[in-house]
Amino acid sequence: MKTFEVRLPYSILSPDTCFSQHDPDWTDLEKWIVRGKKIGMEVVLVPVLWKLVEGEGKASDHKEHYIHYNWQYYRSLINKITENDLKVVVEFNFQMINNYEENFLCTLPDWLWGQLMCAHDEIKYLSQLKYVNKAGGSVQDAVSLWADHYVMPYYEELIQSFKNHFQDISGAFTKFIISATPQGELSYPLNECSFPRRNMQCYSPIAMDDWDNYVREKYKGYREAGEAWGIEGITDKEALLSYFKTNDALQGRKYIDTTYGFDVTSWYSKSLCNHGNKLLHILQNTFSDHGFEHSKLCIRGSIAYAEKNLKNTPHQLEVGSGSIAIHKDISIGDAYQTSLSMIADGIQEERLGIIIPTKSRTEYKKDSEYALKVKELLSFGEGNPISFYLENSSVEGINSHVIWDNAALWLLKNDTLSGLIINNMKVLFDQLNTGSARLQELIRKVQFKDDHIETKQKSFRVMGPLHVKTHNPKRLLQDHDWLTVSRQLDRMRDIGVSAVSIDIWWGLVEGTQSNVFDWSYYDNMVKLIESKGLNWVPILSFHQAGGNVNDDFTQMIPLWIWGKIVEENPQLKSIEDLQYVSETGDVSVEYVSLWADTYVMPYYERFMEAFKQRYKKYAWMTDEINVSLGPAGELRYPSYNSHDWGDYPNRGTLQCYSRLAKEDFQRHVINMYGSLDYINEVWHTGYESAEEIPMPDADNLFNNNNYATSRIGQDFFNWYNDSLAKHGNKIIRRATAIFNEEFEKVPIGFKMPGIHWLISDPNKPRVAEITAGLIAPYPGIGATDRGEYEDMLKKIIDKDFKERVVLHFTCLEKMNKDWEGYSRAEDLVMWFSNSAKKLGIQVMGENALYHELYSQSGWDQIEKALTRANTSYSGITILRMQNLFSDNNFPIEKYAELINKLR
Repeated sequence: MKTFEVRLPYSILSPDTCFSQHDPDWTDLEKWIVRGKKIGMEVVLVPVLWKLVEGEGKASDHKEHYIHYNWQYYRSLINKITENDLKVVVEFNFQMINNYEENFLCTLPDWLWGQLMCAHDEIKYLSQLKYVNKAGGSVQDAVSLWADHYVMPYYEELIQSFKNHFQDISGAFTKFIISATPQGELSYPLNECSFPRRNMQCYSPIAMDDWDNYVREKYKGYREAGEAWGIEGITDKEALLSYFKTNDALQGRKYIDTTYGFDVTSWYSKSLCNHGNKLLHILQNTFSDHGFEHSKLCIRGSIAYAEKNLKNTPHQLEVGSGSIAIHKDISIGDAYQTSLSMIADGIQEERLGIIIPTKSRTEYKKDSEYALKVKELLSFGEGNPISFYLENSSVEGINSHVIWDNAALWLLKNDTLSGLIINNMKVLFDQLNTGSARLQELIRKVQFKDDHIETKQKSFRVMGPLHVKTHNPKRLLQDHDWLTVSRQLDRMRDIGVSAVSIDIWWGLVEGTQSNVFDWSYYDNMVKLIESKGLNWVPILSFHQAGGNVNDDFTQMIPLWIWGKIVEENPQLKSIEDLQYVSETGDVSVEYVSLWADTYVMPYYERFMEAFKQRYKKYAWMTDEINVSLGPAGELRYPSYNSHDWGDYPNRGTLQCYSRLAKEDFQRHVINMYGSLDYINEVWHTGYESAEEIPMPDADNLFNNNNYATSRIGQDFFNWYNDSLAKHGNKIIRRATAIFNEEFEKVPIGFKMPGIHWLISDPNKPRVAEITAGLIAPYPGIGATDRGEYEDMLKKIIDKDFKERVVLHFTCLEKMNKDWEGYSRAEDLVMWFSNSAKKLGIQVMGENALYHELYSQSGWDQIEKALTRANTSYSGITILRMQNLFSDNNFPIEKYAELINKLR
């Protein structure tokens, strides 16, 4: 069973008073415990600091101990934890704690350095006890490992004292961790001010003597060592140490290319690994009886695994940290196997635990250097009972969905990983509730992995900018614009957004000439999205950008398309044959008319194929491929667009007065009735040929509700609606066929608009939806759901590709407002959900405009749509990402809150 341990902060109470109180106030701790138990927390990690137990330097009355131990604070703390039926992990820290995130500093015991010098006459200088670098600088974060034989008795005695004081509750302790090296990791000190950051820390007199012993033991003499290294003049200890001090094995590629460099780093790594092994043996020797014998014995690895190396100096950082020694003929895997074998030597495998810390939010990514190093470590645990645990080193990770998403993948898919250590409890429960919500989710996933059928999580996405240069008033794409988007993507990923929708503008990619594609802009975009750990949803945008509400970018569809199609098809009389022509005579250039699908479809197919070949390597991060089916990317007619009437809220204009549309209508009615005579009988007309059948006059259709009550009106609008449905079906069917192979499991999406106005108009109910082609009228149509969208969806989505289709629907943020344009937006959102639910179609929601993102009511409506009983909405895409960023943080805070609550 995988474990989840939540680490306490170093200071639970005020740093000035928390360790001086005889009866501490644990109010905050109890509050955290109550909340933690609710989400499934069972184990608490308690950091024990050396100075707080043995800090006063008072002589002990016990003859076996030098210094008096004070366990009063920790006894009170651990009692409070166990009283609440929680288990405890204890971490012994024999190094200085300087935690910037908690603003907490705790040095080593003040008496330590003087005591060591007084007790051992051979120690003349403090530098003999410290880590010393090449420049002579030293650190006092921890006692040098080359002074272990002086200081380890103190470690052993403190841990033995702990055992004596707590063996009455030995069953409460599941794990012991020990650290006595800087940063609490099995690593040499980190030099923050230099590059490479891992400078060797082995220039103290004791370390130099140990290097001398290592060389003489391996080569039996100085001259033999010099000959093996190809170095002249190594004749005695003085020459050996002089060469060592002036020739840093980490500089250049000595450590990997030369025998001398490999010997130095092998000694350096062996010294560190043996130090770790000795610390683990202290734990094993102490906790071997009295109920402690089943607890895990753990040590923490180094964050050097995650740091970036230069290509010409591979693994230099790991070598400099002491984690490994490597040679050009030794694989990285073998190097880690050697180090881990030394650390684990003589430790019971079933009790041994290795903690793998992380440092930043990108380190869990499956292809990062960190991930590759972790895989090498975990391979050491394959086939044996050694346990490995992930731990976030920084509290930054608690409120980052990146960490949680990827940690879940590691834990659920890797049997060698035994658990997760979360740092720390105060941040987990005192700030945003991201961390606590995600921990609860992860605990449940792990607990019910085998016997629980997990419900599909909600998806939370954002729509990317129409084009990045819209951030720049000069409309010139610059690095600054990409940086702005980069920072916004970082923030989106942090709050839990999983994917970004990006318009792939047909006119931008293939705008210059037919069959010439320029993908450069989108190459940059997909690489940026990938670098943020986000997925993408490309929208194959066969429509124009610009001309719709809040559009800040204009991109026409390829201008050559009109003339080329007319030129290649003599039966076409003019470009207007390819365009939507409205009842007013207005011509739309936003999207090729659906009545010209026969002519334009080969160009759509070619573009899809080109996209597939270009981006098939990114299929793994493609959440969905969305296909534009009309103006603004929506399956509708351009009935209410600004180039025609354009005033909200109006009924919209019919868009079927082109020659091709008229001919299609004539064919339709002839096929439907079988003969012209029958048409004249039913319609009370006297046409002598099919060519005489006109397109109905729009005003006559809408007068006196003729659109819903007259036979001509019903026949006309059924054809109008069917034409739109067939268009959508045709393109979706082709997209599902084209996006096979690498993309075969990627859903195909399309979007339908929420035309919410005039629904409850008592004179012309639902007329705006009808002119947009979304529904067909009938006698008695009104502001109630009678399955109109269910009928439409049946026409668009065939059973054979229904499982792969994702439908997007807008206006989730809006309320019913009969007093404002007879709007029934909330009803429409629910009707659409009901229709999709009956048909088993997956639906993603979207907000129509950004204004409501700045009001509580807008977010309440979105949450209501996503959580309503039996809702078919599987998530939401916020339109657009940049609308979440302003001087007012309200929208982004509300989106983060929604994600934390519902994901």
